[in-house]
Amino acid sequence: MAEKIKFVWRRLPLWIRMLIVILACGLLLSPATWLFRQTPVLTPETPPTGATNLSLQVSMDVDDCEYTSSSVSWEISSFRAGNFMGSKNGAVRFTDVTIPQGSTILSANLSLYCVDNGVYGDDETPIQIVGIKESNTGNFSTNPDSRPETTAHLNISQVWTENQWYTFNVTDIVQEIINQDGWDSGNALGFKIKDNGAGTYHYVAFRDYHGDSTKAAKLEIEYQLTYQTPVLEKQGYTSDIIAENSTFYSYWKANNLSTVIFSWNASGAWQNFTVTTFSSGTTEGWANITKTLPNQVYLTIAYKWYCNDTNGDWTITQSYTFLTWYETPEIYKMEFNQTVASAPPLLYKGKKTAIYWAYLDLQTGKIYVQAYDVQNNSWTEPVYVVNVAADPHWTPGFGVFPNGSLVIFVGHSCELQASWTSLSAKTEGNLTKLMESFGSLTTIVSGLECSYPQAITFSDKLHLFYWVGTPSNAYYKWEYWTEAGRTSCGKLFNEDEYDSFYPVFRKHGKYILVTGRRYQYQNVSRDVVFCYYDGTYWRKYDGSILIRPINVSEIVVIKHSYLYGISVTLDHKNRPVILAAYHECRWSSVEERYKVMIAYYSKSVGEAFGQWILKQAENENGQKLFTFRRGVGTECILFDYYYNRTSLIINEKQNGTSTFDSKIAKYINYGDTPYVFKKIREYRQDAEGWYKSVSGEQAATYEFEANIVHYTLGFRKQGNIPYNLTKDYYYFVKIIPDSNVTVNVARILLLGNFTKPKEATVGSVAILNSTFTELTQGNINVGTQVPGMVNTNYSSPYWSRCITFDSTVNLTAGQTYWFRVQFTVNNTQLFFNETSDPQAGAYGPYPNSTD
Repeated sequence: MAEKIKFVWRRLPLWIRMLIVILACGLLLSPATWLFRQTPVLTPETPPTGATNLSLQVSMDVDDCEYTSSSVSWEISSFRAGNFMGSKNGAVRFTDVTIPQGSTILSANLSLYCVDNGVYGDDETPIQIVGIKESNTGNFSTNPDSRPETTAHLNISQVWTENQWYTFNVTDIVQEIINQDGWDSGNALGFKIKDNGAGTYHYVAFRDYHGDSTKAAKLEIEYQLTYQTPVLEKQGYTSDIIAENSTFYSYWKANNLSTVIFSWNASGAWQNFTVTTFSSGTTEGWANITKTLPNQVYLTIAYKWYCNDTNGDWTITQSYTFLTWYETPEIYKMEFNQTVASAPPLLYKGKKTAIYWAYLDLQTGKIYVQAYDVQNNSWTEPVYVVNVAADPHWTPGFGVFPNGSLVIFVGHSCELQASWTSLSAKTEGNLTKLMESFGSLTTIVSGLECSYPQAITFSDKLHLFYWVGTPSNAYYKWEYWTEAGRTSCGKLFNEDEYDSFYPVFRKHGKYILVTGRRYQYQNVSRDVVFCYYDGTYWRKYDGSILIRPINVSEIVVIKHSYLYGISVTLDHKNRPVILAAYHECRWSSVEERYKVMIAYYSKSVGEAFGQWILKQAENENGQKLFTFRRGVGTECILFDYYYNRTSLIINEKQNGTSTFDSKIAKYINYGDTPYVFKKIREYRQDAEGWYKSVSGEQAATYEFEANIVHYTLGFRKQGNIPYNLTKDYYYFVKIIPDSNVTVNVARILLLGNFTKPKEATVGSVAILNSTFTELTQGNINVGTQVPGMVNTNYSSPYWSRCITFDSTVNLTAGQTYWFRVQFTVNNTQLFFNETSDPQAGAYGPYPNSTD
């Protein structure tokens, strides 16, 4: 075989044999070139290494000055640094400093022209040169004395010669300034030339722009761009509304930008688009592309950016995502320009489909009704109905009788009254005419003290729930209207307690949902309850049938909580969801922000074997949501049929400082993660009339971000038993955290009736470890912080204060700790009586660690 190959080889022409050898050598030397010939090998360009020079000079009167701690002058012939009838300082500012952020400063020299070396010119005068550490410092029409300063500085002490330029190396100072996050090319930078402990009349004066512009301060900078992978400074999109054009934008920086590619996935597959090819030498710039979003709601759009520089270095961003949404409908764009308390809006499909809204104007006490015409996408003007007290307790109940008449129910600790329309929404298509047919108030429940009426049109019935009774005997009553007439159902719950309060009833699909706060243990700790009505039976959350009057203890879903402003709905997965506001500290009159807490059942309503989960709501950026609860009313959660999502409405501070300024913010559940919300709307509100005048300590706002451990410390003493003590006394409660937590604040609750404890103080509140070593403590005084307790009985059933510890302490899950309260009592007095909290802690001397 070999002989045949040799014979064939020799018979080939010489030039063919040479070509075969060359090709074979190429294959052996570079097999990758053959195997991967579809991916060309690029030879990177050599990064530019040349430096750039920038020459600057002060060019305006207000860009140099002389100043002291209390004055500034800029229209002068020179500025002094040193001591001339007191300490004097100068400052200079250079504008249009076109150095990109993060560049390397190779050299920077500040030149000043000396015109006066002081009274003692032969002596050294010490000065300091320091940079103004602002990313874009302003001119000196305002005193630069308090402007922040760079760490880098120069201390100079020398004999100065008049009519001579002096140059100072300020490289480190300039580098520190342009390294700031807020620095942009074209910004202004400045220097202070300061007295540095000069003796009397020892100073140096430098020429000012106003004296001679040619001898004003100069700055010479040599810098080099730091060659790096392109940096994405900003990015985003302009719309997430279905079928709209959305511009995706990005802003890039590099030494020499080349190309930007946009990639998105809006249909299940990624698509790439070349957005921008930069001209040579571009160091920063925008790259934008406009795409039409699909006409599909709740679609996840994913996108990312690619950018390279002329060196072939690529930056690939993370994948960003968002959901497409409906356009915000006109009904959500209505701005409420008055302080109101309202019943839930009511959607009714009569002669004309409309959303009706009844509200109480808390400035005038007038109740109005307004309608939103769904077909014409417009609101009617408000129609006045009746006048009641300007008090949120008089918030109206609002519903529709089976015959189509709109009806308003009102009352607070009095007979229940109602006003209804003589026209029917079933037959009257003129919404204004319909609402103008409301009649005068008529008593429908007499002889009883009624409050908080709530009406729901459901299962061809108008259901009415209201609270009946006095502080000594109160209950919830339920009745309904059908076309056949009115039916009274009596008590809804088995508890006759003034402090049991179930304010929220919501219709959702085929259910009436009920939740509320069950006051327990001297008005301090609250249980949260939930049940629902399916048109035939009242049921527990897991579907179990409840017998009326309902035993409240059967429907408790959250025990011993500190929740306020409770509201309920079913989410897009038919799970019961309860919204509440939560705060670590309970103050009687302080306007504070509260955590927005979500409690939800892990299964659909009526489905067994689920559990209730409590968590703080977040926005789509992972930030926790808070509500300024006492600003403009009760928080609300509902199922939003327009967005087919859970909708959250809370009160937020308008500017973060004023207790008289808040707004309503509307959020929609973002995706399927329980419960992340996206803000879609803000309503302006003037909340001036809502606030009481507070001052001093009570006006403080407490915002505790850390996770807090809460335990109830009880005093298990019954009857009028005096605490005859003349020394320190301790109370303890054991703490075994379920998870690792950080504690920086405590809340002490004193339960029961107080009698003249003016000499009693809480000496210290502390957390101890299992060996009773103190980890942290805080102090608070009882007698001086509880009003009305000197020489008089104080009948409030509880007292509460927050204590901020001296230091934060980390508690480890499963470990034993003790919460200690130390009382000091200096005379014999009755301190507590008739407390009834069953969660009592240990008291007396130090307990055994195994107690």
